[in-house]
Amino acid sequence: MDHPDHFTRARACACACARAFSCHLCPRIHNSWRKIHRGSASTSPKASEKPIAALPPSSQEIQKSAREEPAFIPIPSLKKGTKDQKEATSTVPLPPVADVQKALFPRLYGKPSPEAIKEEKETITRYIDRKKIVTDNFAFHLDKARQYREAKIYNAAILEYLDALKVSPESLDAVSELAEMYRLAGREGRAVEVFTNAKNHFPQNAKFYLRWGNLFLSMDKLDEAAEKYQEALYYSPQYTSALNNLGIIEMKRKNFAKAADYFQTVLETDPAFASAHLNLGIIYSDHLKDPAKAAEHFEAYLKAGGERADEVRQWLKNLKP
Repeated sequence: MDHPDHFTRARACACACARAFSCHLCPRIHNSWRKIHRGSASTSPKASEKPIAALPPSSQEIQKSAREEPAFIPIPSLKKGTKDQKEATSTVPLPPVADVQKALFPRLYGKPSPEAIKEEKETITRYIDRKKIVTDNFAFHLDKARQYREAKIYNAAILEYLDALKVSPESLDAVSELAEMYRLAGREGRAVEVFTNAKNHFPQNAKFYLRWGNLFLSMDKLDEAAEKYQEALYYSPQYTSALNNLGIIEMKRKNFAKAADYFQTVLETDPAFASAHLNLGIIYSDHLKDPAKAAEHFEAYLKAGGERADEVRQWLKNLKP
């Protein structure tokens, strides 16, 4: 006969397994199992009777208890809609893709009428003709370039000058103004290249070399400017503008006597050359200290209709004792 302790141990193991199993499945089953366990524990077995371990509940009992008291609250599905919603969606079908494309892009997906095709061809032809006129119109591009120059939009002006030169590469105004735009845009090297590339279009043209010299003078490159002015004089020895600018270079170099000689040479050719009178008046007034000659040239400048008339009148007042 087995020892009673063996039965006690076996019953304890069975209780522990059943308790764990019931707690995992359903709280109600677990509570029932606890009651059974307490009842069996309160009645101690007799020495002559063999203790019997309580069995766990069957699967039918577990399903019944789960139906009576559910362990969770079901969440309604979001996919389910009301009957009215289903009917509403089913009664409004989507239009075909082809109809939508024709409605949004009739010219692309629809079949145009012969009148529409003819009108579209005429529109394209007019646009091409207009574009061709604008592209080949030198005056149009030059005017646009000068408008951009006045607005100080130098990069846009450069593009318009380039278009103008494509139409008429022999335009000295377009060449010199394009070079000036490059200089104002801070691209002095490119400005010089404009004259270098245009040289073949202006053979033996004194005015071309004068404009080239003016570019170097505005860049304060006196030696290069003097060289270009001398080339201008080579093709036109009495070119007063080149002689006057050579006098300005000598003034910048502080060679005032030599500068005065250049200006006197200009006046011998053109006595009404206002800039030469103004420069001689400044030299005699401020550097050579000859007030009489300075006043003479300032008065000649006023008579020639110089632009700085108000300023020169004030200088004349200051020269009088």
